[in-house]
Amino acid sequence: MLELSDEIELTVSDLNVDGSAVARFFPSGAGETEGNGEGRRGLVVFVDQGLPGETLLARIDSRKKNIYFARKVRVINPSPYYTEPFCPYFGVCGGCALQNLSYPAQLAFKRQRVQQVLARIGGIQADKPEILPAPALTAYRNKMEYAFGRGIQGGLALGFRPRGGYGVLGVERCPLQSPQTAAVLQAVRAWAVGGGFTAWENGRGALRYLVLREPEYRRPGVQRSAELVCGDALPGAASLGALWNVLSGAGVSSLAVSRRISKYSVARGEKKIKSFGCPTLWEKFGSLLLEFPISGFAQTNTKAAGALYAQAALFAGLTGGEILWDIYSGSGALALYLGDKCQSVWGVDLDREAVESAAGNAARMGFRHCLFEAGDAGTLMRSKTEAPDIIVVDPPRAGLSGAVLAGIKKAFARKIIYISCDAATLARDVSLLASGNNRDYKLAGLVLADLFPHTPHVESVALLIRNR
Repeated sequence: MLELSDEIELTVSDLNVDGSAVARFFPSGAGETEGNGEGRRGLVVFVDQGLPGETLLARIDSRKKNIYFARKVRVINPSPYYTEPFCPYFGVCGGCALQNLSYPAQLAFKRQRVQQVLARIGGIQADKPEILPAPALTAYRNKMEYAFGRGIQGGLALGFRPRGGYGVLGVERCPLQSPQTAAVLQAVRAWAVGGGFTAWENGRGALRYLVLREPEYRRPGVQRSAELVCGDALPGAASLGALWNVLSGAGVSSLAVSRRISKYSVARGEKKIKSFGCPTLWEKFGSLLLEFPISGFAQTNTKAAGALYAQAALFAGLTGGEILWDIYSGSGALALYLGDKCQSVWGVDLDREAVESAAGNAARMGFRHCLFEAGDAGTLMRSKTEAPDIIVVDPPRAGLSGAVLAGIKKAFARKIIYISCDAATLARDVSLLASGNNRDYKLAGLVLADLFPHTPHVESVALLIRNR
């Protein structure tokens, strides 16, 4: 039995879904086939920042039931997959858990993890699906969420949550965004400290988040946006005006100020307070030029998202006569990307502002055959009288709701194209669509797209076809 603070030698065999290393410790020198119980199977130990094939000395920090959690003390034999991290905050920052893992090994890990999850949860065998690598490994994010909080060394900080700790790690810039965002971070930090504002803590405080967006497509006068998410104590109008003057000089064309007093840590305001400058941004995904609200949803990796949408188009195989539904349509990116080769398009989303944006994009493109509605998808699907040929879905991490699943089964489209950011809910939903006495659908194609290098996350696009 291991005790807290014990130091043990381990060889990492795998990575967990969150990117932490998995190893087994055999007590009293017992090998994998020796002894009984724990000795034969080995004790499972998760090690922060370990890599496959690495032998290391680890110190036990905690235990939950029969699983131990340890911290790396030093490397004894390095992993063959190790690469030098490029970020000065790696290891302290809570993001980019895989940054010290070579990029080919990152892709292999993501593919294997999706295969394992599909098999374990959905009983689905996906034979080595193709994975589309990211076009860029740094400066690839068009959106980043920074948190205000008590700095890990005291004072007000603006940055990210630290790895395995509390407070906020202040950063000068994040290498996943362009170097130009450093000036914006510096300006906001100086404004917050100079104004004596407090960070949100224990349900009170002025400042919660700063969301920076920087599209790759630059329209004249539209460069980047900032959204300041505040808590219960709002900065005054004069102070916000001063912030806007500083930011507009740093290349920011939009500033939105919102309030969020919910206890849930989400970088999105519940109520808009004030705005400055242009209320929208523009981005180009492949050939699609999209306008969307600065607080609206858009894929955060522009070039990789273009490849993802192109794969969805290949799966759709449109000929020009199809009726297409887009469930969770947002600002219309996927529906409009596919819309020029459809007879008609219907998109639905709960976010009214996003739906208005989608309708505006359709009108600008001359797509009179595209209709977007705001409301609950499961409810509105029941009112549709014309059956679709193809349904595309890009749900949130929680996956499809029960009402949407029922609506999809009732619509009985020829094809379903499912874009997912979570393999577990994809496995669940595909299994539900392919279950029952009739087994209505089967998984006919699966391609992964790496939109988030250096993290455990990966996008999937799955093709389901009707069995009868």
